[in-house]
Amino acid sequence: MRDLGVFLLLFLSQLPCVAKMVPRRDPLDAALDSTVIVIMHQRSQDVFQVDEGFLGDVGKGQTLLLPGFSLVVWNESAIICCSERIEPIQSNTRILVFLKPASTVPAHQLRYGEWAVAGLGNCYFWSHDPANLAPLREQAKQALTLRSSWDAARNLPDKQQRVEALWPYLWDYNGCCYKQAEAALEEIGTVAGDYIAGRLANMSYRQKDVFLNNFAEYGSVRLHAELILELKRQQQQFGAMLRSHGAATYDEIDPPGRMRYYPSRPEDAEADKTSYIHGLLYQGLIGLGRFRDRNDLPFIREAAVWGSKYGVRQLDDAAHEAFTLMPDRENLALIETIWKRRSSRQSAGNKLQPHDIIGTLSTHRFPEAIPLMARFVNAGFMQDAARQFLREMTGVDLGGDERGWLDWYESHKRELGVRK
Repeated sequence: MRDLGVFLLLFLSQLPCVAKMVPRRDPLDAALDSTVIVIMHQRSQDVFQVDEGFLGDVGKGQTLLLPGFSLVVWNESAIICCSERIEPIQSNTRILVFLKPASTVPAHQLRYGEWAVAGLGNCYFWSHDPANLAPLREQAKQALTLRSSWDAARNLPDKQQRVEALWPYLWDYNGCCYKQAEAALEEIGTVAGDYIAGRLANMSYRQKDVFLNNFAEYGSVRLHAELILELKRQQQQFGAMLRSHGAATYDEIDPPGRMRYYPSRPEDAEADKTSYIHGLLYQGLIGLGRFRDRNDLPFIREAAVWGSKYGVRQLDDAAHEAFTLMPDRENLALIETIWKRRSSRQSAGNKLQPHDIIGTLSTHRFPEAIPLMARFVNAGFMQDAARQFLREMTGVDLGGDERGWLDWYESHKRELGVRK
């Protein structure tokens, strides 16, 4: 969900019509991670010669081997996901390209020999008029200006001043510096966490949505406490919205399958706000679990129960992640309740698979987990994990005999120390 939130921040906020997802092309996206910025022309197949250099050790007249590089033009009239065509590279074509070493990108991303395109992977721009390269030079200048201001903020020696200087880079510049700014703030640690805590209540829903689930990285006691307060505030707002609409559940305000519009329509404001709260509660509860503070478990369990009451289904999933990180006997009853409720009503947006439960139960090395895990000894590809857990917990091997495991548990409760 976190990657989806960032994706939406970067892309969907810029789209003018329904469900259109056209990858943007913005030189600022590559401002911070480029190592080479040049204007070049194609000399032969896959070989390009540098005409002007703006960044890096590659200068005029040098060549770059970029096997497979092409100019992709996205069809912005298409609905998800947009089609593409290849723009021919001509003898007079000049290309501004932002590059970084291919070794820095995942294997599944496009590589061009030793190079990959920086930013979001499509930061290159071109002109078929070599006598008019001013627009390309201006785009390079914009990126370098941003890079210079970022470096100045990033290198401030005083931590508090550095945090204050880095903060705008999370949200400004169309979100292009978000990942780098978040990483820099996390590196600062507690000072940054305390600063964020003081601003959390007044942040927008979209900002919170991409931010909350990584709060544990700051190691800030204040931020931890503020996150709990934020979750409580959002629960209160959610309840108030239900009451104002005379609704009992989330789906009554934001029904499944509702069309989302970008930008939002005024008539969808209440449904959109409810959707934002739903996502924020999920991300926030994920973030709270990652603090691994066992004192939070009662609140997390209560939040999951609250979510069930009002149809905020994703809180089950957030609770499961927290329970996996913090096994506790008291989690087991809720794990069982969630499975019973969700497994009987599998539907879009409500799916919970056996492997989700098996993964969580596997961390709960308590005798009371035995009858729960016994239900999954014939649960497809994860059944071996369920059987292994039971063998390790009991010292016997009853394979796929669910009834046998349950009978064994009933007859050994006392020696296992089961409390009831």
